[in-house]
Parts: sequence; C-alpha cells; structure tokens
Amino acid sequence: MIRSLLFAIIITFAPPVWAAPIDRAIFLVQVGRCDVAVPLLVQLEAQEHRPRAADALAGCLEKQGKLVEAHATYRALAAEKRSFRWDFFDVVAWQRAPKRAASLEPRIPSLTIDLAESYADAALEIDGKPATPATPVSVDPRTKIRVEVRAKGYEAFRAELELAEGEKRRLGVKLELVPVAPPPPEKPPERAVEPPPSEKEPPDRWLGARFRGTLIPQFVMNAFGEGGTTVFSPGAGITVSLGTPGPDVVVSVAYASFGMGATAYKPKDRPDTEYEIIESDLMSLSATVDLLAPIPLSADGAWLLRIGGGLGIGWMFVGELYRTQAYEDDGEYVKCDGPNDPPGTFRYCNQLDKDADHYDNHPEPDWFHGGVRPLIYPWVAFPQFELSWQFAERGRLDIELGVTIAGFLMGIGARYGL
Repeated sequence: MIRSLLFAIIITFAPPVWAAPIDRAIFLVQVGRCDVAVPLLVQLEAQEHRPRAADALAGCLEKQGKLVEAHATYRALAAEKRSFRWDFFDVVAWQRAPKRAASLEPRIPSLTIDLAESYADAALEIDGKPATPATPVSVDPRTKIRVEVRAKGYEAFRAELELAEGEKRRLGVKLELVPVAPPPPEKPPERAVEPPPSEKEPPDRWLGARFRGTLIPQFVMNAFGEGGTTVFSPGAGITVSLGTPGPDVVVSVAYASFGMGATAYKPKDRPDTEYEIIESDLMSLSATVDLLAPIPLSADGAWLLRIGGGLGIGWMFVGELYRTQAYEDDGEYVKCDGPNDPPGTFRYCNQLDKDADHYDNHPEPDWFHGGVRPLIYPWVAFPQFELSWQFAERGRLDIELGVTIAGFLMGIGARYGL
C-alpha cells in the first residue's frame, strides 16, 4: 500500500518525458492535455489493456463531450472480471467504473426517428450509422448530428440537429416522391484541393545552423587547481534534425574557439612557486548527437519544449596551449623573462625538473606526447532544454540551455524543414 502511494506521488509530479508511456499519458490527463493524451491512451489500450488507462481515456472522452463513447468505455470496464495482474490503481479504476457509468446515463441525450408512413426499403442513418424507426439512439450533446432517411422512389430526407444534455427528442419524417426530371448534365471532375498549411503534416527532417557557446566558470578550473578565470568558448555548427516516434535525433558538426588570455594558474595543493601564466588559442571541431524528447506547449504544435541530452567527440585541430613560469610581484603573478630573470626570482624562475624550458610562451605538448594539452576530448551534455518556435510553415527557431562536463551550454539556431 505504501509503495503504491509513493508511486502515485512520483508519477503525479514527475515530468512525463521520464515516465513510462502509461504514466506519461495519465500525467497529461491530470494537467488537462486530453488532446495529446487520448491518442496515446488509445494506442496503449490497443497494445495492452489496463483498467487505469481505460478509466483515464473515458474521463478524457467525457471532458471532450463524447459521452456515448465514455459511457460505453465505463460499462465495458465495469463488466470485466478482476485480474490478479492488476495493480492498486487498476483495481480502483475498475471499482468506480459502474458508478461513473451510471452518472453519465441521465446526461446522454437520445434521438428517435418516427416515420409518417410505412416506406418500402426505408433506410435510416444517424451520423452514418444504421438506425431503426421508433427506437431511441444515444448521441453526444452539443454536437452536430447528421440524420438521413432514404426510400426507393422518394427524395432523401437530410437534417442536422444538435441536442442538449439529457434531451430526449422525437423527429417526425415524411418523405416526398421524387419528381420526374431530365438527368442532370455531367459535371467535370473536381480538382483536388490542397489542404491549408495548418493541416499539413509537419516535416520530420530539418537542416539548420546554430550558434553554440560554452561558459566555463572559474570554479570549474579551481576543481583541479588554483587561479584561472572564467572563459566563454563561442562556436557555430550545422545540424540535421530527424523526427522519430520517440525523441528527435539532432546530428551536428561544429567549430568552437577555446581562446583564453594570460591567466595565472597552478595545480592544486602545490606551492606558490608552481604558478605559471597560461594562454590558449586552441580551436576545435566536434561531432555530436542529441536526443531530445518534444513536449507540445501549444495546440497547433507551433511551440515545443524539447528535453534530453547529447554525446559526442571533439578534436583540437589547431592552436596551442602556452605555459610560462611566473613570479609574484606585489600580490600578482607575472611572466619570468628567463632563469632568475628578473634577478632574485630564482625560487620561481628556474630550470629545475619540468620547468626547464617553460619560458617565452612555451607550447605545451598534447596528451599523447607527455603534455596536458587536450587533443581528443569527449562531449557530454545533460540535461539539455530547448524552446522551439515555428515562425513559418517550414521554419523553426530554437533556443537552448544545458549543462556540459566543462560548463554551461547556451545556443540559438534556425532550421528549415525538408
């Protein structure tokens, strides 16, 4: 019981992108997004029937005014036999189904068609479904209902009605004989009408470009040493975004600059004599793949929130990381001109061990040649948040924020639907 209660609390407040499909659907129902939840619940019911999914589906249908379908769903659920495979929430949904079905019955309107005469081969239809004369047919309230009555030798009767909740209406119908008339002239074939842009399927492939920068705070450098500074690494890249039944896949190739001005820095827990002035004009190329789950923020899909993360690899293809020994001068660290230069700085400016040639902007070797300059590095970003706005039929603007292993990610881009 306690485990089920905790599970309910977690599902109620957890973001639907990280929940199971059934819990995500029920979360959408709870926040009033039945327009998104109903197709998902129908799909889940087709895959595996669960009473709590059927209960949530019926509740959404009721909110949408589809009382007939909601009543039938509750009745079918109430008629089931309890299964040992059901969890606590399934049992609760099953137990309350009869009461909910009964509460809908007085609200469902009905329409009865009364024929003025007995017509041979008479055919009655209500909303395209066969009906029987003098027999009430349940319909949804506040919904246009199409009525058609046909019989051989008579003109068809057609009408559109709209019934209020609980209304019981009888419709009397008298058919008129078909007048004898010459056959109508043949009509030319109708041209296919292209649907308006709002009704077209959105593109599932996008080509775009984006600016992407990484803010590397000083405290990230201080995790490995002392000194340092805050660095902003700007970049730009080309993206290809692919829509899937699950998350969107965004593949990108990008350039980034890791330039940094002269900054005093030393390894952690080392004496002050280890301070050096470091500088960088490194540049990189990277290839990344982002997985972003889209969450609609508007009914027409113009606004989306995409949440996820990304992986990739980078290559420092050009530039150097420079290191020059430094000495303290009035509380600041400045570059040594050479061993014991200026005079009296031998404690800082010397040729001992690894410091032998760290003068005059010494270029640091890369990882594969005994140095610390990165050559190949991993790209990991999680979480990523992207706000997307469709400003044209095939145009979208994306603004992103995220966290990487090096700092904080921010970017803006545009893409075109193919």
